[in-house]
Amino acid sequence: MTRAVGFDLDNTLYDQTQHVFPFFSVAAAHLGQQTGILPAALERTFREAWNALGPAHATLFDTVLERHCIHDPKHVRVLVRMYHDYVGQLEVYTGVQPLLERLSERFQLFLITDGNAVMQRRKVARLGIEHLFRVVVLSAELGLGLQKPHPAPFVRALDLLQCAPDECLFAGDNPRADIGGAAHAGMKTVRVLTGPFAGDVVAGIEPDFVVGSVAQIDKVLR
Repeated sequence: MTRAVGFDLDNTLYDQTQHVFPFFSVAAAHLGQQTGILPAALERTFREAWNALGPAHATLFDTVLERHCIHDPKHVRVLVRMYHDYVGQLEVYTGVQPLLERLSERFQLFLITDGNAVMQRRKVARLGIEHLFRVVVLSAELGLGLQKPHPAPFVRALDLLQCAPDECLFAGDNPRADIGGAAHAGMKTVRVLTGPFAGDVVAGIEPDFVVGSVAQIDKVLR
């Protein structure tokens, strides 16, 4: 029997490009002032690097700076700080708000997300969904190297929920981090085909269910 339903955040509950693309404009304007390079050219490179490297890639800023021959550790540090401080206008995917409201009446809801803890909390607050979750686990608060698919954030959620793993269903877009991590922790899994990982096929990782968008998870819970 399912007692708790969990979700990843980025590209599962909202489109992460809402966060990163406006930031690229801000970052390009800043770098343009510092270097004299046209912000439009810098912004284009940011987007190209994002599309090539994928979300949260550790070398994205380095790649952009290297392509324009302006790589400097100082620039990288400033960009990282700006990125963690920046949160623009965010909206959940269509149907997500009413879905979470319905599910919160039947299940304990929990959220597990990676990334800078302050930034992720700001995102959740900006999306207006924090009150719907019984438990919010930010892997960055657990320690270095404990992001999904490490079992630590999933075990933490189970402890807070006081649920057995097989009483939990977890939905996410990233097959390795979300599906692999939750399955390893013993949870049932739902792969959501939104975001940049939608076409990825990962050997050895098979979700219990697959849905086109998280708003369709009702079909799994009937």
